Amino acid sequence: MLGALKASGRPTLVFAPNPPPEWMDSFACPTLRFSPQPLKMEEVATQCDLAVGDGTHGMVLQMLNAGKPMLLGRTHIENTLNARKVM
Repeated sequence: MLGALKASGRPTLVFAPNPPPEWMDSFACPTLRFSPQPLKMEEVATQCDLAVGDGTHGMVLQMLNAGKPMLLGRTHIENTLNARKVM
């Protein structure tokens, strides 16, 4: 996923509290940045063109309210249920 985002050349901000050093070596570039701090989703929702996330309730609600498309990768059953409801 990170490789595809980097190759796209689109501005990308990734929340990763402790990214592996190899991520930084392989993927960090002028258009793909990592944030160790949680992002303010209400701000992200107003500025992004597409949200990529794990389907958490808060993230899904913020993006739905802003009318933003989402690509959801599910990691827990609750997130899977959220993603199915959004489809």
